[in-house]
Amino acid sequence: RERRAGRWWGPAMDLEATFQQFCRTREPAALGAVFDATADDLFGLALHLTRDHAMAEDALQATFLVAIERAHRWQPDRPLRPWLLGILHREVKVARRRARRAPDPARVAAKPSEPPERVVLAAEVRDAVRAALGELPEPYRGVVDLHLVQALPPAAIAARLQRSSGSVRTQLW
Repeated sequence: RERRAGRWWGPAMDLEATFQQFCRTREPAALGAVFDATADDLFGLALHLTRDHAMAEDALQATFLVAIERAHRWQPDRPLRPWLLGILHREVKVARRRARRAPDPARVAAKPSEPPERVVLAAEVRDAVRAALGELPEPYRGVVDLHLVQALPPAAIAARLQRSSGSVRTQLW
């Protein structure tokens, strides 16, 4: 048994060999051993950098997710701990950036929903207007439809239907 950083460990583990075994076999036990051997130190650094327990836990988890995804990039002739520390540092920076982003209250504010009875009433009115429009004779139907349904002013209706503004106003009246 040897003492490292104030903790007692069992027989000295070769982190690099264990992680290399994980890279070859994708065996969860090998990754678990690496996690057990390094998590306390990585979490301590994450906590120091973030000053937030939850953010530090998230950074530690993200570090190992990245390590799993990019295990093929690790070079077995290089020490594992500095590689993991570099990943952790990048993940903390990403988390800080995310935390600094303040959402625009105007964009995320929930729009108040209308009471259900008002929604039903509006649908009934729309249906009644459409039914009444269907009963109008043709010279009036298009003009009234554009005015009531699409809310166009008489000048725009006249331009769209290629009629004079005076006749459109008369038909609306």
